[in-house]
Amino acid sequence: MSYTRYLRMPGGDTAAIIASVISLAFIVLMIVIWFKAAKNMARIAADKGYKERKWFHYCFWLGLVGYLMVCAMPDKKRRRKHTDEE
Repeated sequence: MSYTRYLRMPGGDTAAIIASVISLAFIVLMIVIWFKAAKNMARIAADKGYKERKWFHYCFWLGLVGYLMVCAMPDKKRRRKHTDEE
């Protein structure tokens, strides 16, 4: 029994190939956007005084949870500067 008959789309194989290419392009685009967003959040974490690489991985793998963690972190640099002035 051939399973290819379940995969056939109207318009023949050309439509299936086009759909696959569009799906792959969409997935690649989403990964690039996800990477850039994680990189920006890691830069923000570094500006707050935390390790950029560590927070890049948190943001990339955890997504929105990682972004919220970066937003909720206290600013070490500002806190250190404030305590030095007193």
